[in-house]
Amino acid sequence: MTRYLLASLASGILFVGMDVLINANPLAQRLHQGYAAIARKSMNPIPATLIDLAYGFIIAGLYLLLRPALPGSTVLAKAVSFALILWVLRVVMTAVTHWVMFDLPGSAHMHDIAAGFLEMLVISAACALILGPAR
Repeated sequence: MTRYLLASLASGILFVGMDVLINANPLAQRLHQGYAAIARKSMNPIPATLIDLAYGFIIAGLYLLLRPALPGSTVLAKAVSFALILWVLRVVMTAVTHWVMFDLPGSAHMHDIAAGFLEMLVISAACALILGPAR
């Protein structure tokens, strides 16, 4: 239980930090100008932080549930396979939906896909390192 709590908090904190790095940098802001008309003018950091922390608990729980079925026997293999699952379900599906719905440059979607892969890889690695491969 202690390792789950550690993995959850680490994942949530990584979500918070990486979301700021990924979305608040000048390149991302320039690429996502198409959202300006519908984006909030200011963001309340408390709910955003709580949501990212909750995501950390969900992802650590999913890793524990899926860990025995993930391909590979090493921590690295488990982390990469889990990251790929999260990336497709969370990042790629959202990027494809946004590509269909919003008039944004392709570079914005590619940025989201690439940055999202790195984010999922780091978060998955944290879960795998803290929780380990399947027992």
